[in-house]
Amino acid sequence: MIPEHHPAYTEEEQTPVLPIKTSVEEACAKVKANIDKKQASNDWPDKETIDQVFGEIPVDPKKAEGDKKTPMHLIPYDAEAQVARALKEGADKYGPFNWRHNHVKMSTYIGAMRRHIGEWQEGSDQDHKSGEHPLAHVAASCLIVLDAIKHGAVEDDRP
Repeated sequence: MIPEHHPAYTEEEQTPVLPIKTSVEEACAKVKANIDKKQASNDWPDKETIDQVFGEIPVDPKKAEGDKKTPMHLIPYDAEAQVARALKEGADKYGPFNWRHNHVKMSTYIGAMRRHIGEWQEGSDQDHKSGEHPLAHVAASCLIVLDAIKHGAVEDDRP
């Protein structure tokens, strides 16, 4: 039993408000009605203060700063994990980030990407060597080329 002084009771009636059974729209309407009532009775701050509380001031103060940063949360985790496993296969053979230390030719990765796309285009959803999806290998190759370009470790031998 909820004690009568608990905030789940409204001032007008002594029955508990059960937010679990209330929709978000109904809950918002009740809050707005209570605000209007309190504001009309001068028992509540002015509209500008209310707007600051409910609309003008961000609910999450870090969001504005976070929005300026790379949105890593948009990368689907499962896809990222598949690409990481494809990268691990290469790291086991040649060492992690080996392309940063030994210049790589773009043609090597263009060929690899085309082979994996072809494998997928022909109906395979699993690379015959690694067991990963062929597109995970394509994405891994793209990441390697992008990183090699950034670090000046790529030989651009495109025609």
